[in-house]
Amino acid sequence: MSAEPAPQPCEVCGVETTRRCSACVKAGISLFFCGKDHQKLIWPAHKTVCGPGKAHPFMVEPLSDEEVAWVRGELGTTSLASGVTLSQELVDLSQSDRSAKSILGELTGNTYLTSKIRKENLIVQWIRAVYVGQKHARLNSPSKMDLQRVFADKPNRLPAFMTTQPSASILRRIYAKLEALYIGVEVDESTWFSLVQHKALIMSYLLQVSVVRGHPDELQSYWELCCSRMYAWIRAGAGSNDPRIERALASFRGAGEEVLDS
Repeated sequence: MSAEPAPQPCEVCGVETTRRCSACVKAGISLFFCGKDHQKLIWPAHKTVCGPGKAHPFMVEPLSDEEVAWVRGELGTTSLASGVTLSQELVDLSQSDRSAKSILGELTGNTYLTSKIRKENLIVQWIRAVYVGQKHARLNSPSKMDLQRVFADKPNRLPAFMTTQPSASILRRIYAKLEALYIGVEVDESTWFSLVQHKALIMSYLLQVSVVRGHPDELQSYWELCCSRMYAWIRAGAGSNDPRIERALASFRGAGEEVLDS
């Protein structure tokens, strides 16, 4: 029998607990929940990456045929954020000499992704963020009405669609910090990097649940505290125990963090 872990903050409310997701423990990932209610709250998102074969290395669901078809039709469109075409941004993200269409071909299917494309998870979440943001433009400033309207007929896709923008932003910022110190591909399958992605997914889902339910105080508080804990944890090295990574992430800032600090 394994030793009981030291108490850690619940991923939702921050109360210290030794209770963990048992399926993820089997995959080498420790996610702490003070009780079943908080684990159930984030389950619609977490179930997609829970347990052996998905939790570590962190495995995202492949792009749907609808997502791929839409992105293929938009590859020549220039992004307002980056000033380059979506095709070029996709190639740049993958750090590959392959075409954007070739890269997309490896990111779809009926099973979890097994390609060896660099930054595979970031690319999939970035594509989903672009898909949602441009197909449903008002999601750039989401309201309860907009989100309910867009996703009312897609309950099974809700987590995959709704958690992409914050998660993609966090991953992109972390990669930028690491690459500035020439830390590369070796992090992709590390335990700490899988844990970062789990925490980003939970934080993102708490945000979106709060938005859909009209920002009730309790959910808003859960999201804000989850953000603060996660960003502080990332700046402390994200549990990597690697001085290079700790140095790279020490200046990490999450999107909108100045608002949380105010």
